[in-house]
Amino acid sequence: VERLVEAASLLRLLLAEEEVTVAGRFYEVADLTTRPRPVRPEGPPVVAGIVGRPDGSGLIGLATLLEASVDAYVTGGNPADVAACRTRLDGGAPAAAKSMLLWRGLLGGDPEAAGELVASIFEAGADGLIAILDPSSETGGAFERAAVVRLLDVLGPFSDRPGR
Repeated sequence: VERLVEAASLLRLLLAEEEVTVAGRFYEVADLTTRPRPVRPEGPPVVAGIVGRPDGSGLIGLATLLEASVDAYVTGGNPADVAACRTRLDGGAPAAAKSMLLWRGLLGGDPEAAGELVASIFEAGADGLIAILDPSSETGGAFERAAVVRLLDVLGPFSDRPGR
């Protein structure tokens, strides 16, 4: 974990600064730069995927350690799991409380049911989602175009929300 924290900090510096010199416990670099430079002066957002207990305890511990090195955290699970992660982030380190919480999960089957799930994920405190579309088993694992189009129609209002 200490190595991850130092690596995240170094990554943030490399993406935000023109030239980096650091002598840490695990990494030492001198006059290091990245080319091409990121489009955003502060560098691209850094997202940490968290795999762990659904109560979010691992999430907040890591969020506290990483502090300002990470802009968003990814979690999964059901709406209750998302709510627990949101509560832990909001009650954690000041930098963690400002971080986005993204839900990553499988969407498929009935588009209306998927829309209800997405609504409950946002209601539970997610700021965005990373959806994996579940291919239809009736078509041998191929996506049915009509079902995907309907799912996107159902999810449309969620993509129009600010910050989504």
